Amino acid sequence: MSQTTKSMRYQQGFETERNAFERLAPALQESYEDVFVAVHRGDVVDSDPDLPTLVARFFEQHPDASVYFGYVGKHPPNLRVPSPSVQR
Repeated sequence: MSQTTKSMRYQQGFETERNAFERLAPALQESYEDVFVAVHRGDVVDSDPDLPTLVARFFEQHPDASVYFGYVGKHPPNLRVPSPSVQR
């Protein structure tokens, strides 16, 4: 399978799971307030207040799965995402 095909499948899977999260979001407030959730195959399969912990745990169990990680709550936390730096 070519890299382009893999990328297209990943993107389609991501969009499917993101749409599922959007559909589920109103009902999630009651059970998952102020946590991140992992949506896989159209359902919440895991949750955690710490996004990096949730991501690591999910991919440890499902290394090649399509997933969407979303925050359930009124005030999403500010996330720091490290990026590579260039030294001159």
